[in-house]
Amino acid sequence: APCITACPTSIDIPLFIREISTDNPLGAAETIFEQNILGGMCARVCPTEVLCEQACVRNTKEDKPVEIGLLQRHATDAYFAKPGAPLFKRAPASGRTVAVVGGGPAGLSCAHRLAMLGHAVVLFDAKAKLGGLNEYGIASYKTTGGFAQKEVDWLLAIGGIEVRCHQRL
Repeated sequence: APCITACPTSIDIPLFIREISTDNPLGAAETIFEQNILGGMCARVCPTEVLCEQACVRNTKEDKPVEIGLLQRHATDAYFAKPGAPLFKRAPASGRTVAVVGGGPAGLSCAHRLAMLGHAVVLFDAKAKLGGLNEYGIASYKTTGGFAQKEVDWLLAIGGIEVRCHQRL
């Protein structure tokens, strides 16, 4: 689908829309998070109108594109509103340790995927809090209620990620 190609994280957009349409927003959230662990923040700040929505097959003179960003936010917010077991689990320990430099979106995503694979991770960041652009660079009205930090805490809950803030390398 053209919308998947236009998505920087290649989320299976038709699948998560189908899951929402069958009253399965938690399944839709899982589809999103499997491809983009920070899908909740992306649903708030991604310029979907110039990416996936612009590529939407329904974007014609007669029809408007599917509001993909709003649907993504609906699914991810539904997941975060329902307390429960973590979505992802760590594999058995691999015996390897990996250093990740930078606790912004890329570093956090990398650390989480490495932890899923069973590696121990040491995440270094120069700032007092993790999150990078999500924490320090996005207008607060887009990420109310400390959403960036809640998403970081959720991401770290997988375990196996040691955080070292105030560590400039």
